[in-house]
Amino acid sequence: MILGAETRSASPGSHPPKHAKAHRTCRGPNHTARALARAAGLTCFCFLACLMLIVSPAPAQPRLVDLINADRPLVIAHRGYSGLAPENTLPAFELALAVGADLVELDTHPSRDGVPMVIHDATLDRTTDAVERWGRKQIPVNAHTAAELQTLDAGRWFHARYAGTRLPTLREALETVRAAGGRVLIECKVGDPDVLAALLQTNRFTDDVVVQSFNWEFLHQFHARAPEVVLGALGPPSRLVDGSTPVGLSGTLNERWLREARRTGARLVVWNQKQLSRTAVNTAVEQGFRVWAYTANTPEQFERLLALGVHGIITDHPARLWRLLALRRPAPARDP
Repeated sequence: MILGAETRSASPGSHPPKHAKAHRTCRGPNHTARALARAAGLTCFCFLACLMLIVSPAPAQPRLVDLINADRPLVIAHRGYSGLAPENTLPAFELALAVGADLVELDTHPSRDGVPMVIHDATLDRTTDAVERWGRKQIPVNAHTAAELQTLDAGRWFHARYAGTRLPTLREALETVRAAGGRVLIECKVGDPDVLAALLQTNRFTDDVVVQSFNWEFLHQFHARAPEVVLGALGPPSRLVDGSTPVGLSGTLNERWLREARRTGARLVVWNQKQLSRTAVNTAVEQGFRVWAYTANTPEQFERLLALGVHGIITDHPARLWRLLALRRPAPARDP
């Protein structure tokens, strides 16, 4: 029972003042009932407050389109946090998310049985123990089934602490990133646009990914099957929308590339950092594109790209880019 504020604990051997007993005895059943009611009410209020904290949803993530249109440069983790973990593996993706990367970039190649696998190279030699395990070199990814590929070690080449890391399937990677509230930038190296579209649509990934490729014919075909997915035209491209190979064209982003990129259905152009200019970025923006650049890792590269006005930077070191953005001084105000 909660007593009034005037109640005091008696020290051992002491006696309460004479008026204390009389004061307490003047409290009848109604006072006790009110005190219990107040206590019960306070307990209920505290319980409900705690319950609200527990069950209240986390702040909603911005929609992908809002993230892309943010008024700050996006930090995009190249093959995950590939500066600190083996590229294109779940540990690399988890580290990228831990440092707050806006998007996790990854690459895909199909297995022999048509499962999109997350790996950059067309062969297994560089980033797995396939040569050691299978006793030959230049082993294509598509020479083995997904089950066989997932028996390989894709981490020990980077560091012993990552020994036992597997090659993830694209679905596993997307589920891992989505569970942590992240978004994925998928670079399709080789693959069937129907297979990718079905995977994204069936598993409801379409609102959480951007698909990019140097193969602009693939992008055009994929866009016809999944127009709701945001596309990035990687450049300079290896193949044009009509399937032809560009020959004798400057790799620098220019109006010709932007016209071709529009035919793919892309909203983004994702360009080699060495082949960008301020004029090209401004022209792209005027035509409704956002511009991302790859792959920058040094403060000097970051500063140059920010000065060009790019909207996203793909980097092996997302924390390094965040640090520079945090410490960067705002540009001095211009005279009216």
